[in-house]
Parts: sequence; structure tokens; C-alpha cells
Amino acid sequence: GQFGVCLISMEPLEEGAGIEFESRIKGGVISKPFISSVEKGVREQLQSGGPLAGYPVTDVKVILTDGKMHSVDSNDFAFQSAGKQAVKQALSKTHTILLQPMEQATFVISDAEQGEVNSVVSRNDGYVTGSDSAGDGSGQIEISAILPSANIPAVSDALRAKTGGSGTFTSEFSHYQAVNDEHTVKSIVEQSPHRHE
Repeated sequence: GQFGVCLISMEPLEEGAGIEFESRIKGGVISKPFISSVEKGVREQLQSGGPLAGYPVTDVKVILTDGKMHSVDSNDFAFQSAGKQAVKQALSKTHTILLQPMEQATFVISDAEQGEVNSVVSRNDGYVTGSDSAGDGSGQIEISAILPSANIPAVSDALRAKTGGSGTFTSEFSHYQAVNDEHTVKSIVEQSPHRHE
């Protein structure tokens, strides 16, 4: 047979902290090798995807608080499975937040096109973080903005159409940001290739 029981608690961590695992097992209710098995199952389940869109879960601390083992029927596989099941149950009872990757974009355009750039950025769920003269006497300005990575192709196409391709535009990953709009979350969940049916 297979026998392994574990109880966990989960708590959020700061953005970028990753996954932490801590055992608070006392008195040998689960032996050390099986604690490692629980951790492996926990990490595998978090990596395999969360309840919203099936994307990996991150920035959480999982604490192993209690459990049970059997001298004959407990093994590595049983405790990995117990760790996975505990994570699934914990995630089903929590409020998860869907994060989306954000890009730091820089636009160099003529001063006359600043309004168009600001409008395109805004329509694509972005926000301008600054603007400054290009400093070379060309009459161009540099605009900095934060935009969802998924919207970068649409921004590029819209700006090319509005400016006749006269400006330049670069972007690079900046950070992850919570998706707060329910319609956007629904769309991401429906289109996710990671979604669990």
C-alpha cells in the first residue's frame, strides 16, 4: 500500500522571493527522508501550475506542520503525492493573484507625436513614466513607459501606423504586475495553454 499524510500551511512572500519550504515537524511524526519527499511534491505541484490559468505559483512559503507515516506502507512516492495534494487543497482555499510580465519601453519620436504615443500607451494598458528631450537638438523626445508584454506587438503596430515609421522603440522586461481587471484575467485564463481543465 501507499500511506503518507502531511499538513501544510502557506503564506505569501514578497515579489521575487520564489518558493520557500520549511519543516516544523517535531517528534519524528514524519522521518527526514519523507520530509524531503513532501518538499519535492510541493515544489513539483507549485511548478505545474496554479488554479487560475495553470501558470506556475511563486512567491509563497510552504510550512510542513504535521503528518503521519506508517512503518510498512510509507514511501517516497506516497509523501510526494501527499505534498502535491496538500498544495492543491491549500490553493483551492486561497485568493491567488495572476501576475503578468511588464516591459519598460522607450520611444524616441518627434515632439509633435508625443500625444499619439501617450494615447497608444494608455489604450494598451500602459502608463508613461517620463519624457525628456532627446538632447541632440533634433526636436525629438524620449518617452519612457511601462506596458504589459502581451501588448507590445499591438503598440508597435499602432505606433508605426501613427508615425509613419519615423520613430524608434525598444523594450525590455521590467517586472511582474498583478492583473486587476476581471475581463483581462478572464481572457488570460481562457487563452492560457497551461490551463487545467
